[in-house]
Amino acid sequence: MAAHHSCLSTRVLLPIATWLLSWLTVAPQLRQTAAAAPPSGKPAYRILLNSDGGSGALYAHEPPITDAQLCRVIDALEGTQVDVFIQSVSFGSFVAYGTKVGELYGQGRNEFEIPNFRRWAENVLGLLERGKDPLDIWSARAHALGMEFWPSLRMNDTHKDWVELWPSLRSPWELARPHVKIGAQSTDYYRRRWPRANQPSNGFTWAFDYSLAEVRDLKFSLIEEMCTRYDVDGFEMDFLSSPIYFKRGEVNHGMPVLTQFVRRVRQRLDEIGKQKGRTLTLAARVPPNFRMCQTIGIDARTWIGEALVDVIVPVTRGYLDMNADVQGFVAAAQGTGVRVVGGLSDIKVRHYTKNASPQMLRAAAAGYWQAGAQGIHLFNYDCHCSGAGRATAPVFNQDERQVLHEIGDPQRLRGRDKHYYVTRDIEGDTPASGGEMQLPLDLLAAQQRPLRFTVGDPIHQAQQDQSLQQLTLKISWSGVPAAAAATQLLINGNRIPLPATKGVWQIANPPIQQGVNQLILSRPAAPAEAPLRIEGVELLVGYAASQPIDVGSARQLFIDRRFIAHSQGVQLVMNRPRRDGVVLLQADQPWEQGAHLSVYSSVLRENGKTRIWYDLVRPTGEGRYDHQRRVCYAESTDGLHFVKPRLGLHAIDGSTANNVVLPGVIGGCAVWIDPNADAEHRYKTQAKVYPSAQFHMHSSADGLRWKPFARLDPGPGGWDTQSVIFWDPAISRYALFTRYWADRADPRKRRRTVRRLESDDLRQWDQQTIVMQPDARDRATQSTPTEQPPVDYYGADVFRYAEADSVYIMLAQAFWHWFPRPQTSGLGPSSFDVRLSVSRDGKRFERVGQRQAFLPTGPEGRFDSRFAWALPDPVRMGDELWIYYTGTNRDHDGILDPAAAGKHLSGISRAVLRLDGFVSADAGYDGGQLTTPPLRFSGQRLELNVQANGGGSVAVELLDAEGTPLPGYAYADAVPLHGDSVRMPVRWKAGQDVGPQSGKTVRLRFHLRDCKLYAFQFHDP
Repeated sequence: MAAHHSCLSTRVLLPIATWLLSWLTVAPQLRQTAAAAPPSGKPAYRILLNSDGGSGALYAHEPPITDAQLCRVIDALEGTQVDVFIQSVSFGSFVAYGTKVGELYGQGRNEFEIPNFRRWAENVLGLLERGKDPLDIWSARAHALGMEFWPSLRMNDTHKDWVELWPSLRSPWELARPHVKIGAQSTDYYRRRWPRANQPSNGFTWAFDYSLAEVRDLKFSLIEEMCTRYDVDGFEMDFLSSPIYFKRGEVNHGMPVLTQFVRRVRQRLDEIGKQKGRTLTLAARVPPNFRMCQTIGIDARTWIGEALVDVIVPVTRGYLDMNADVQGFVAAAQGTGVRVVGGLSDIKVRHYTKNASPQMLRAAAAGYWQAGAQGIHLFNYDCHCSGAGRATAPVFNQDERQVLHEIGDPQRLRGRDKHYYVTRDIEGDTPASGGEMQLPLDLLAAQQRPLRFTVGDPIHQAQQDQSLQQLTLKISWSGVPAAAAATQLLINGNRIPLPATKGVWQIANPPIQQGVNQLILSRPAAPAEAPLRIEGVELLVGYAASQPIDVGSARQLFIDRRFIAHSQGVQLVMNRPRRDGVVLLQADQPWEQGAHLSVYSSVLRENGKTRIWYDLVRPTGEGRYDHQRRVCYAESTDGLHFVKPRLGLHAIDGSTANNVVLPGVIGGCAVWIDPNADAEHRYKTQAKVYPSAQFHMHSSADGLRWKPFARLDPGPGGWDTQSVIFWDPAISRYALFTRYWADRADPRKRRRTVRRLESDDLRQWDQQTIVMQPDARDRATQSTPTEQPPVDYYGADVFRYAEADSVYIMLAQAFWHWFPRPQTSGLGPSSFDVRLSVSRDGKRFERVGQRQAFLPTGPEGRFDSRFAWALPDPVRMGDELWIYYTGTNRDHDGILDPAAAGKHLSGISRAVLRLDGFVSADAGYDGGQLTTPPLRFSGQRLELNVQANGGGSVAVELLDAEGTPLPGYAYADAVPLHGDSVRMPVRWKAGQDVGPQSGKTVRLRFHLRDCKLYAFQFHDP
């Protein structure tokens, strides 16, 4: 069915004057909404991809379909920016899962109109007969790849209206109830958009009439069934695919009825979520502006104002529209918690001979991000890509897949070529004749007409740094040349002379700006003559050599796909550090008797010394908070053998012969060096200070003698545990990572997450972003007796990795709790391990290693069998990174490891990682290739951090920007490299010199076999 979507449309445009007024109202808010963060406590979605109900997976394969074939689209999304996989289950009036309340297509039928329908039916029915449910298979696979899974239901489906083509799409339920269809009383909008002249079905629709309770009950039962019986994270109501819900003249009466239906769904999803111990997200695809929503009976403002939905997707049906009123929806959603996601429907473009180009999709996404969208929704993308319906072809070609690595992150769209356009009406009608879009537009004498569109590119900045190579506005027209010659153009208030060319005005370097742009076309008064028709408006934005990544002479790590444009036989692998379990620090001094080390310690390496500040706790009673607490100090020259100097600073038990540097009850100490401070305040630490439980910062000149510096207030959401702060030179601000309690007021739901804030002065904090929290995949690991997930993210050590360019590392402290235990009211295992995430900006983190523990707990009976907690921050020792960590054999509920025979063990140990070794690009024995995007470097030679022992090898090609090997640097010229080195020089037959290519745009192609590639770096000898 997907191939026929392009012939249907669903948009009615606001009259130009009303539209312009709406824009003028919203425009002042645009600067604020453009950078809006997702609602606190909710995940940040990048791309949400909806796979059509006539999924190519079902009709591409001859029965019996396998699980792998069914999941071909999901598998193709691995490693992309897709965070939510949405599977439409609709097929006409039928559904594609083991329903008990709906109907399955093909039951009892032997003849089908087309082969695709037969395959679809036999594949679904065949899976169910084998005891397999498509929804279970899709859900499990999406979760395994770290995506949320939402089913989607078309709230009406007019494919069945094509009675001349597809009569089988009408179900027995509706055939037995002829009164449920709208029939001949279709709306004028429907008749204009689905004309079937000289056919019996002209103006007649089998769409369900939502004024009838039995129709609403059926749809409600289907939604309830899917959300109750299946492991889903949310649900999408698709009100856009067939936007007709009431008979002619009954839309206004039906609007509150439809809103009450959505309230009912909202309430039921909340109930189901409570039973499952998770929050189920409710999303709705709706028409692209409020006027169009009202035209079909959707009161979108009320849905948003009452937060009846969590996600709303304003979008045009059937083809790519760049001009949906995203900013209007964003303005309406301010303060409601409702997330507005920019919708890209299909990838077809009206009056364009091909599918949307990557440049068009980038432009559409960039415009919506700029308008304040909080994610990008792709509908039907897989059904119109190169592999659609082709069982043996990849689902996406190289360009199509690249789009999925870009459009979900506005930062990755910067510097990428784009093709903006003003959307044209599906039928080619003007606004005056009922057209839904701004174009085509008739310009009469003595008239002026506005057009507007949003540009996401920072045009002015790109012009200043000379990265912008092309900025061309193209306006195509038809009509009398004399009328064209008299036409005047204003762009953002600037008068622009129009060239005397026929059919197309092409304007180089127009005064276009980031954000909303307004064009005003006008004609002077003149004798009556034929109108001038504006047919198209396009903006081409091109960057020099696709703006290569300037790597300079800095080390570049393969922590993510930033330096992977293309690869084959290569995968990114997380590397766990090795550890020997030797305890380096424990409570062993006279003044430490009866105490143990808590997890809150920190470490610095400076001036040839490793310095550790550790948290010492001595119980004084049976209560959880009955204890003495103090921060102590130890140091070592080799990082292994520590001395606890008797500093004489604070009296403990009547003596100052101890190493205490901060007395009193202070929890969560994390020492760091402030590069902007004067000598007196160079060292800083922040912690919870009792009994006031306030968040305070202390400062010191030497790390030993501390005094209060400031009270910190990170704002609502709470804080706790070990919070880390560092100066981030990339933004010239301080970054704070601390606790954020989600659903704090509800003990059955509340969960710990990690948030980031920024400050100029360490006192006023802003730009809050949730950077780590339990998500759908976490929830899917274990079930809990409450509505909480089985894991919280208690805190995190986040740092800017100083050895490389643009690398931020998060060592998150995962707190696991999901099953009841008789010893305590808490949930087991109540243990902690460390999970690794990576980022290029310190704000958007990507989990790696298939979410396995980076630093797991130790064996039973050992000191670290219940807690493994990384100290801020790893220390470089030669060509290694030493990750000091605190371990204990007592869990969060205070229960000791039974293998410890009642002895409470705690201490600090170390885990050793290769320099740059967090993640590597690995190839197996059969070999693989990895090609970078265009780069610009500085230096005379290239070195690799690589492990290619035994039969392993790596050879490097140097390519031009287009991927052609450069003379002397081709694969045939490369000298295969063997061995294990953090600085292995790359050689070709002519030597190591790459100086002639320094400053030019090049690519690298690595030929890998049985090796691990960690990093590369250009530099001078």
